[in-house]
Amino acid sequence: VQHERKPVLGDSTSAKVASRAAKVKPEPQQVIPEAAPAWEPPESPSVEDQSSDSDLSDALTLARERLLISHALEGMAKLIGD
Repeated sequence: VQHERKPVLGDSTSAKVASRAAKVKPEPQQVIPEAAPAWEPPESPSVEDQSSDSDLSDALTLARERLLISHALEGMAKLIGD
């Protein structure tokens, strides 16, 4: 259970950074709402669904986190550059 919570914390912190960068780039705000529902499937009662869905959602969440972080870093770099 703790292992599943860590990425959620990382995702929420990167989302906060991305929302700050959204002043420069509006794109991160469009990605954030999609990132939250990705954590609903692993909570399904079926064990078979859990294993396949959690693997898929982990991959999707990692991809979204990388995208959010890259957008946030670009936004921060622009803010610092200006």
